[in-house]
Amino acid sequence: MTACVKVAAVVTASLVGALSIGAPAVAFATDTNSGIELLTADANKDFSNGKATQATGGTLSEGKITAVANGNVIDIKVSQVKTATGHAETIDTKYSQSIVKADSEGKPTGEYVSKIVDPGKYCIEIKALAGDYKGAVIYVPVSVTAKEFGNIDVYEVNPSNNADLNDKNYYFTGSSLKLGITNDGVEMTEGVDYEVKFLKSGSSIDAAGVEVKDADTYYAVVTGLGKYAGQEAKLKDFQVKPFDLHANEVKVEVDPVIASNALPSASRVYRTDGKYVTELDPSFVKLTLDSGIFSDATAYQFTAARADEKNENLTDGTKSVTVDKYKEEGTVLYDGEALPSTFETNLADKKPVTFDKSKVTAVYGKDNTAIGTVKLTVSDSEGTVVSADGTGTWNKTPGVYTVKVLATASDHSAAAVDTCTVTVKAKSVDADANVYVKYGDKVVTDVTVDFGTAVSPDNFTVHGVDGEDYEGLNDSLTKKLYNAKGEEVTSATDAGVYTLKVTSSKYELTGTTEVKVTVNKLDLSNVKIDGDAVDTKFGFTYVKVGNVALKGLNLKYLQGVDDNSNGKLDDWKQFNKIDKTFKEIDGVKSVWQKLDEKTGQWADVNQVSANETGKFRCVVSPMNDSVTKNVSFATAEGTVFEFYVLDEDLKYADVLPTDWWFNSVNDADGLMNGYEGTSIFGAQDKLTRGQVAVILYNMAGGRNSELLPEGSYNEIFGWTSFDDVNGKEYYGKAIAWAKKAGVVNGYSDGTFRPDNDISREEFACMLANFAKKFNAFQGVDVDEVLDDYTDGASVSDWAKESVAWAAKNKIMGKTGSITPASMITRAEAAAMAVDSSLRLDK
Repeated sequence: MTACVKVAAVVTASLVGALSIGAPAVAFATDTNSGIELLTADANKDFSNGKATQATGGTLSEGKITAVANGNVIDIKVSQVKTATGHAETIDTKYSQSIVKADSEGKPTGEYVSKIVDPGKYCIEIKALAGDYKGAVIYVPVSVTAKEFGNIDVYEVNPSNNADLNDKNYYFTGSSLKLGITNDGVEMTEGVDYEVKFLKSGSSIDAAGVEVKDADTYYAVVTGLGKYAGQEAKLKDFQVKPFDLHANEVKVEVDPVIASNALPSASRVYRTDGKYVTELDPSFVKLTLDSGIFSDATAYQFTAARADEKNENLTDGTKSVTVDKYKEEGTVLYDGEALPSTFETNLADKKPVTFDKSKVTAVYGKDNTAIGTVKLTVSDSEGTVVSADGTGTWNKTPGVYTVKVLATASDHSAAAVDTCTVTVKAKSVDADANVYVKYGDKVVTDVTVDFGTAVSPDNFTVHGVDGEDYEGLNDSLTKKLYNAKGEEVTSATDAGVYTLKVTSSKYELTGTTEVKVTVNKLDLSNVKIDGDAVDTKFGFTYVKVGNVALKGLNLKYLQGVDDNSNGKLDDWKQFNKIDKTFKEIDGVKSVWQKLDEKTGQWADVNQVSANETGKFRCVVSPMNDSVTKNVSFATAEGTVFEFYVLDEDLKYADVLPTDWWFNSVNDADGLMNGYEGTSIFGAQDKLTRGQVAVILYNMAGGRNSELLPEGSYNEIFGWTSFDDVNGKEYYGKAIAWAKKAGVVNGYSDGTFRPDNDISREEFACMLANFAKKFNAFQGVDVDEVLDDYTDGASVSDWAKESVAWAAKNKIMGKTGSITPASMITRAEAAAMAVDSSLRLDK
């Protein structure tokens, strides 16, 4: 196929219609200002192609900066750059420095971040705000590597002492064991420094993780996060042992039975190994009366054994237990009144009122007879007994404790059991100065997310700065989430406003102790498609399909929150593939449809087949009315996004799928070009006679040169044709050929007038001449054809045969009128040339 020659650059508006087809590129002189612009561009390029030569915060070598993550912000600043030509430029206040994430090759992605903390690839973007290089930008590569793991080990968390990292004895308890990880003996924070997967010994490292609960042998796979990102360690096997009821270290406690014939159950089962206490879920133990009937108020002997004889998590052992039964239930008193359910002590008070064991008594009966023996057992917030008799310094040590009171009469006449939660707080602590709440890796005072992102207390990390006067602040902090009604919730799911409240079991927190959590309604009023084949040009979205079915077409919505922390609310988030419905949002569906151009109706589709083109849309809508409390749409019916599927890229800003001439202009490729140096085809511009000659010349393809014998061209005048035709212009050769071929005619004065506009009937004549030349013309009944058109009688006599032939062959007049005298546009010419089916170049 003979390709069109490029059009020369457009200089003035009057030339736009003329410089269109087949013209060789022409160099136009530039003005003096363009020289200045070129000098500026060269200077900017010199700066942008330079390298950093001085920087702080990392190690600089060959223009690249490296650093090792340590969990803190890595403050990298570039202080000097050497340009490509060797000039040393100081990076001062004339320059801005920003941090941009980089891809795997170290190239900037355009995603800005406020700081560098985690390992990864980044760029320092240095932009000249003033000076000789104003507007220039240089990107300095930054590579942050992870901190390496040392000796990684696992331990069981000691509920009575979080600082103890040495408990390596693991027993079955009935619950998942709470395990921690150390690195070179130092505690690491799960979710910040690492994530861990526990596996049973012998299983594949790629298997799904399991709970460390049953008596078995396990190992762990630790994957680094944050400063350790990319690190991985496999821990050696460790064993969870069965719980041995028969062991001397094991105790089984049973609350007294009061005024009841119901057989008792164990209230507490535990073993003590030095300073470590292991609590077994008492439901795994059953009690069996050794002999007799459980009726009188007296002491009985029971045998404790595993409740399920086949449960291998407990050994097949027993323990003898004494259970006391009492005739009447009494009341526990504190300072003469009923024992309160809660008791609070603030050690910061000048005279703090502490829980006093001596004030605890018990009575029964109408006469309030005293119950002689009163025993207090105190447990901390983890359930670990810190005092077996109520004595000690626990009531002067900050924390939350459960005081269990057991009062018994020696003659089994009465007993009383009750509990009180005692909160011992130390001094007041200013939360604004000493307590930080993080959401992810960012310290926050409020959090805003879109619906679809559930927020739970586990998403927050609360950190207290321990001080000399408030030791253990960090470990004492707890967090709970409440809805707008003040009810505690496990997560903020529905749209609305929630509150995360931070409290301390040891200290009175003052200042700001709450974080506002806002869940926005998900705004699906604005959606778009995305994918490798999706492109946007001239404000128009389209998808390019090839000779295989289209895949990877995604639907995205505009987020209402700055998830990427780049200061923008224009981040698009992916929802689903073309062949799936919305899975992460209950009650929302997306339907993909194609327009049937014949009926004007939309039909559902789930794929775009190979070489399939047309108009498509996605409709995102609510499946029920309740969805709208969390999701908003463009209308009550939903949100619609329309796009086109094309088999080629958009080339021209004035040739879009919505234009009637879209297919015609694209099909005319090779016959007609757009304006050189622009994205304009000039679809509505008038067509000139010289341009028509080029169209016909290009249509002839390989048949055009045979009509141009030697001597048709000379170096002085170019191609010889008509007196007023410059043979060296872009249309010179085409007009010479067209004259020789007889497909164009001049005027009676011997001129051709190549820059004159041409009418529709003139163009029809030229096409007819072309058809005759190449034996593709068949005569028609002129009057019969033209009589079918309202303006058929207005066709010039000299053009009637050609216009009738064009109308009969659907080359013109398809709208019911011919408009023969109108000046033809370039879009109309493209349509007529294509519809004529006369092209010989293909």
